[in-house]
Amino acid sequence: MNLNDVKQKLLELGSVTFDYEKFLNEVINLKKQVVSVGNEDEGKQLWVIEQIIEIHLEFNNVFKLLKRKQYNDAWCKLERIEITFHSLKRHFSFNKTEYKLYFIEKSVRNLQVIFPYKLFSSMEILEKEKKCSICDEILKFRSPCGHKIGEIYGGEICCRVITKFDLLGIALVENPVNKYSVLFDKDGDQYNYDVIITLINSLPNAYHPWELIIQNKYHPHINFNNIKNEDACPCGSGIDYIECCKKEKGVKHLHYRFIVKDQKSRKQTNISK
Repeated sequence: MNLNDVKQKLLELGSVTFDYEKFLNEVINLKKQVVSVGNEDEGKQLWVIEQIIEIHLEFNNVFKLLKRKQYNDAWCKLERIEITFHSLKRHFSFNKTEYKLYFIEKSVRNLQVIFPYKLFSSMEILEKEKKCSICDEILKFRSPCGHKIGEIYGGEICCRVITKFDLLGIALVENPVNKYSVLFDKDGDQYNYDVIITLINSLPNAYHPWELIIQNKYHPHINFNNIKNEDACPCGSGIDYIECCKKEKGVKHLHYRFIVKDQKSRKQTNISK
């Protein structure tokens, strides 16, 4: 297999029967070969292709995990895909149809939106020692190693590896840099996954087209007679009830509507949750 063979095989991405792990290993082995003879340009191209395949592989794994109701594992893989996209975009600009990447990126964002995880832990650290992932040198302000973060060297991306640090504190946040740090009850998983279940049960495979529409709907105030004016608003805003939804026609809540497309009949099914 050579680079042209790999590029031709890329056109098959998006098939539910495609062997992504086998293809990924073939690309990694080819990358090692071209890098070993000093071909940096092909090494970088194969690194890009490697990231594209990994995105597809993880995206399919997310779908399988959600079908098996392994929600936190699926959530962590969604974060992994998001990070891979961030690295890939620096070296490869794709359009709305190329390798189904636009569909995957949009699906990842929408899946993250409908997950019930809203509170996370965030560490504050003092970095004491960092190394370059390419040359493994300890980085010093006055003697940089010369490798640039995010660039590709020998078919690998350059990043900084924190090897020593002090933990200064841990905060609770709603929009963390690290989405892996979901908070759970000591007794187990307390989250409601009904919205995700509704969507996944309507999709035959990971690549089936769907859209998410988010709307605001209102529960009548009579349903919240036990809520006092100075209590936190049931909508979850964190504001007092009297200063929030009590002024509105009802207590606001998010309503998710999925449009699942039938590729054979071209009809659309509306699913609400």
